[in-house]
Amino acid sequence: DGRGVAEHRNTGRRAPHDRSSDRRKASPRRLERAVWVDHLRTGDTAARVRIRERNELAAATELARVLPRGSRVLDVGCGSGFIAHHLSALLGARVSGIDVRKGVDAPIDYAAFDGAHFPAEDRAFDAVLLCYVLHHAQDQPAFIGEVKRVLRGGGLVVVYEDIPEAAWDAAACRAHDRAWRARTGRCTFRLWEEWRR
Repeated sequence: DGRGVAEHRNTGRRAPHDRSSDRRKASPRRLERAVWVDHLRTGDTAARVRIRERNELAAATELARVLPRGSRVLDVGCGSGFIAHHLSALLGARVSGIDVRKGVDAPIDYAAFDGAHFPAEDRAFDAVLLCYVLHHAQDQPAFIGEVKRVLRGGGLVVVYEDIPEAAWDAAACRAHDRAWRARTGRCTFRLWEEWRR
């Protein structure tokens, strides 16, 4: 389905990638496609919002399975903030969000950022989430440097990223780039092999 999921502990070494975990039956990406088809068929914006909310809860539930309870988590590019909000409840911990937006819809610990420098202390988080945001980073090595800076030793980085392996995925990535380019700059989508370098 073109969605990549990887976990990496901050040990200074690269984590081996297990492609068997990449494809999950109830993936948020498949639900996003369902939203788009439903919206095209009905023109119902409320239906689109309901499915997006379901996606955010599903993503938070999936993330909660890999994050220890009580973890201090940073959601980079948190969007509306609802994944962080749901994750706070599921983990019983404070989940902070940052984004280039002025504010969020969910009641979370939120800070706006310039897209380059995270407004956070060094080694402040047990985990950092990069949910469909890495392709927006204009200087990806510097962005990863910021992730490393705010992550505690032994911390976990969870990455969800669109991988344009199939024609449908590549078309969706091109459309996403066109929609966001004016706001965040050119999106850089890569295949797994390219991300691993």
